[in-house]
Amino acid sequence: MADSRRDFVFWFNSASPHQLPYMRVLSSQHAVTLICEALVKPNRKALGWSSERLGDCSLVVDPGLREIGTLANGAKGAIHLLEGFGGCDLSRSALRVLRSPARVGVISESGQDCGLAGLLRRCKSAIRVRRYSDLVEFVLAMGSIGEKWYIRSGVSQERVFPFCYVVEPPMQGGEVDAPGSTNGVYQVAYLGQMVERKGVDVLIRALARCRTSNWRADFVGSGVGEENFQALSKMCGLADRITFHPALMNRVAMTLLSRADLLVLPSRWDGWGAVVNEALMRGVPVICTSNCGASDLLRHPWLGSVVPAGSVGALADALEQWISRGPRAESESVRIQAWSQCIHPRVVADYFLKIMGHVYDGGPRPEVPWRA
Repeated sequence: MADSRRDFVFWFNSASPHQLPYMRVLSSQHAVTLICEALVKPNRKALGWSSERLGDCSLVVDPGLREIGTLANGAKGAIHLLEGFGGCDLSRSALRVLRSPARVGVISESGQDCGLAGLLRRCKSAIRVRRYSDLVEFVLAMGSIGEKWYIRSGVSQERVFPFCYVVEPPMQGGEVDAPGSTNGVYQVAYLGQMVERKGVDVLIRALARCRTSNWRADFVGSGVGEENFQALSKMCGLADRITFHPALMNRVAMTLLSRADLLVLPSRWDGWGAVVNEALMRGVPVICTSNCGASDLLRHPWLGSVVPAGSVGALADALEQWISRGPRAESESVRIQAWSQCIHPRVVADYFLKIMGHVYDGGPRPEVPWRA
């Protein structure tokens, strides 16, 4: 990492477990301040997420308007990272009070880009980009879909940098970290909300089309569609092969994931999908859709497959190919885990600093670690 000490101020909705890992690495050598509306959202806290691993980050929670102004324009030379172009109340407030020569960047997912609602989101995004174009100097966009979104919204391609969410590496001794099924039955896993946007219905219908029956699936999560998805699995004749689990404590869910042969994230749209990181870091291959930001990670066929969102047939074909290979071998897991070092918090932190060096010091544009 660069030796010169920098001052970073992050303006987020909450202390996201998918941002803190690399921020904690940054804080070991740089001044890092996290300003958030709430420390941990209640639904995440219930699942065992915590903000205890802040490292040397300074923390400000729910600042008032006067304090926002002080924090925004206090430290000279600080680089401010905002959650989108007004992605939350706090970043909107910061955008209103930040003044040149403040250094300002945005970290953001793509907007949900489909239908009339998607068109309206694109228009709204373009308006915000134009409004703050003189203030925001760079965008860290989540995956290829985030890049395309912000370039189409009017941000210069030179100012858009691919970025990713980051998760904690597997806990040594805290999880069962072993290849999947030991009884020859292929284990499929889905971890996420039980809502229509996540495409759980597409996954159920795709599994029903698989010609082989040598598989079992664990669906983990809760949401408004839970009962409908369970009913659909029965209607498709899969009630004895799909086990629905309620939302589990993170440590338990990660143990279940580490035992799977394949993770499937069939989202109709997902700004990123951090469970993809979690699977790859445990040596588990992934199928996800092209509408997931994390599809950017699946650039080698041995890491997984990317299918069109909403396509039952394409997902069924991909599932058939993976299931026909049989349970994953230890050598496959080792290869995937070795590759996943490129999305380790320390690597992403180093990439982040190289972007800052490019933007503010004229350094070379850095190579994206997971695309190398």
